Amino acid sequence: MKLPVELLDIIIDNITETSTLFSLGLTCKHFAGVILPNHLLYHTICGRVEQTQLWNYLVLNPNVCRYIRRLEVTEMYNPTMRLSSHIYDIDPPQPGNLSPLLWSYELIARALHQMINLKALEWNNAETPIFHAESDIGKKFSNLCFLGRMPGSPFSFRRMPLNGRWPNLRILALSISYDHSEVPTTESIKDFISFHSNIVSLEWHISLRRSPRLSITSLPPGCLPHLRALDADKELIQSLIATACIPPRPLKKIINFPTEAELWEQPEISFQGINKPSLRVVSLAIRSLSQLTSFGDMFPNVECIDVGNSVSTGLWDEDLRHFRIPLMATERLSCLKNLRVILGVQFLHESMEDEENKDRLEWVNQLFPYVEFCADRSSGIVLTRRNNSISWKWVDIPLWSKYLGREEDFTIPEERDHIAL
Repeated sequence: MKLPVELLDIIIDNITETSTLFSLGLTCKHFAGVILPNHLLYHTICGRVEQTQLWNYLVLNPNVCRYIRRLEVTEMYNPTMRLSSHIYDIDPPQPGNLSPLLWSYELIARALHQMINLKALEWNNAETPIFHAESDIGKKFSNLCFLGRMPGSPFSFRRMPLNGRWPNLRILALSISYDHSEVPTTESIKDFISFHSNIVSLEWHISLRRSPRLSITSLPPGCLPHLRALDADKELIQSLIATACIPPRPLKKIINFPTEAELWEQPEISFQGINKPSLRVVSLAIRSLSQLTSFGDMFPNVECIDVGNSVSTGLWDEDLRHFRIPLMATERLSCLKNLRVILGVQFLHESMEDEENKDRLEWVNQLFPYVEFCADRSSGIVLTRRNNSISWKWVDIPLWSKYLGREEDFTIPEERDHIAL
């Protein structure tokens, strides 16, 4: 039985001698993995920006950096990470003209230069500059295949992705807010997308402060021939579907599927960049029942559909305690014979009588004989299939997120088993 991380933290906090810590790691298996980790297990590093002891240790130990495959820099507290200040009692020299936080960024930059086998970089909740746009650090990531970007990233670093070049980049997640003075040109965005033609999963959300969102009117045809999963703002997603995915490729997942009425007037033309038989996972806001019918006819092999955003479109009842309209609309999905997961439709409610809920379960069971999982985001009710019948239960966590997350086959094999230092 493993000791709780909190207990490990309390024990180590009360040990001041480094030699005692190492003895504890050698004699107690509960502490060995925390205090004496094997360099070969350094596949993932999770750390906070201000942890200068960690970054300085990586700078001074390039042999450790060689093993790192994924780097996650975050403000979230990680109890195991704080142990580094006890083990490596090194106070790194700090130049007088840099604040402690800026010095941390300098150390991170040096450590990144030494991570020659880095495959994934994810940055979250930083507030201060780290790299300037003219930095050549992007050249160090020739083998990078995942770049994760979260809201609130630092000013200079948020410009770096559009200047970097990663020939092996396969998974890209960008979520960026620009001030008006920092707005990248349309050409720079086009160049960035065109250069990274090996991308298989793209999440692209770029917005401007105090001005409209960015839009791209045209992209080079077929610039993303390997794209399989797409999540983008509607201004960009239409252009990507219409041009970047030509010739049709096995695009399996689309989040925020475009539902503007003008697109559905000629859907075969609007969505010609999608290989229709291959589409498996879709998130969309249906605006009319006819759209739902047309969608089912166009994409018969969809296995997972999320229609949760449709609540705000006026299609559903204004009173979320009455579900006659969504249930009627959901009948249009019965043409999707391969449907396995339905998200965003509230089939049951705690205020209903047990007998009424039972009738609805039977209705769902008959209408969707192959659906294995149904969930909505508001009530926490999940419907699952077992022994050819639908049952329901309450859940406290969004289980449906695994169906809309990054696909399993995009994961880098070395990352499956990793430790957070």
